[in-house]
Amino acid sequence: MNLIKIFGIIIILIMVFSAVATFLAMIIVPGT
Repeated sequence: MNLIKIFGIIIILIMVFSAVATFLAMIIVPGT
């Protein structure tokens, strides 16, 4: 079924978005 494939794509997109958000956060807010 396509539901499994769509669910996997959604999970991958969430993981990528989380990684990008963390990367941008490290750039915008410099660590101590």
